[in-house]
Amino acid sequence: MVQVPPNVSFVVYNAESDWGFGRKKFDFIHARMLCLGVHSWERFIHQCYAHLKPGGWLELQEVQFPIKCDDNSVTAEDALMKWSVLVHEAAAKRGIDTLASDKFSQQMRDRGFANVTEGYLKWPVRPWPKVLGWSSEAFELFLVDVRKDMADREKHYYWQM
Repeated sequence: MVQVPPNVSFVVYNAESDWGFGRKKFDFIHARMLCLGVHSWERFIHQCYAHLKPGGWLELQEVQFPIKCDDNSVTAEDALMKWSVLVHEAAAKRGIDTLASDKFSQQMRDRGFANVTEGYLKWPVRPWPKVLGWSSEAFELFLVDVRKDMADREKHYYWQM
């Protein structure tokens, strides 16, 4: 069980709605992986600023679509790359910019945030087989069966949410 310090609370809220906190202010606001759900990051950043105490911190952590590859091991024809591009295109049709994080620093400065820092990390898509000690070949063989199970309509998998 995760222990949370008594001075920490987690608030789950629709980030795009008007925040119903009245004049309540926070020391720290953290948002991660909202990239496919926020239409107006400027508005979101504005609401964060309005609800931070003086000296408070906002931390945004977002991935970008489409995914990237630096070593030419991926082509535009690879299925995962195609999927990633399709996610990017579908989001754009819904008015969502999946590259919005490139603008966060400037939007934060424009809103009045001070001491804005920005950093980019490469988050590998599939490091877990190495963690488990699997070879690439063993992982690929395993995926053959995973795909079969996913295609089998007689099996009713679901995600717990």
